[in-house]
Amino acid sequence: MLSQSSVRKGVALSFLSFATFTFSDSCVKLLDNQLDPFMVTCFGAVFSLMALPFVKTREDR
Repeated sequence: MLSQSSVRKGVALSFLSFATFTFSDSCVKLLDNQLDPFMVTCFGAVFSLMALPFVKTREDR
C-alpha cells in the first residue's frame, strides 16, 4: 500500500507537469506567427534540456 506522502508527491508532480505543459503550449502559440517553426522547436528542445539536471538522480549517468 502506498503511503500518503508518496501519493501527495505524485499528485503535486502531476499538477506541476500539467502547469509546465500549459506554459510551454502557450509560449509556442504566442511565437507561432513571429518565428520559424524550426526555431520554436529548437528553443523547446534547448529549454527542456535545461531541466534535465533537476530530473536526474545520482545513480543516473
